[in-house]
Amino acid sequence: MRWHGAASRLLDNTGNGHRVVVGVGPVVPTLAEVTLSYRGAVQAARVADTVPLFRPVAEFGKLGVYGLLAGLPSDRLPGQLDSMVGRLLGTDSTLFATGELLLGRASDVRTVADALSVHRASIYSRLRQIEQVTGVDLADGEQRSALHLGIKVARMQRLV
Repeated sequence: MRWHGAASRLLDNTGNGHRVVVGVGPVVPTLAEVTLSYRGAVQAARVADTVPLFRPVAEFGKLGVYGLLAGLPSDRLPGQLDSMVGRLLGTDSTLFATGELLLGRASDVRTVADALSVHRASIYSRLRQIEQVTGVDLADGEQRSALHLGIKVARMQRLV
């Protein structure tokens, strides 16, 4: 897309150790709707600032559930994280990272093991630990979804 070149030039010219993120709003058909695009760009930039996966350029249309969470004022995000996520945050950061990656990759253990440069057996061991620490049965779709959403909320609240 055309914006990508401009964003790359902007990012190349930053320096001084500053982190720059770019949020791209949705294309709108009329000038009267430009505020919708602006709000989307702000939400995308907020996600890029808090979620490393989207750095440095985040497109509003590709934010998934983060787009929903970013659209809420920060005081509307759940103030008290669900206890399962809180317990996970209280453990070794490798468990949180493994859980986040695994839930984001549709529980594909091979892909997660490759991404973390560990053997698959390590991932299975970590999964059992995550289930023990959180009390979540990762085979249960509702519980898995709640944990996944809680992890995303933790990212948006900069708890990670």
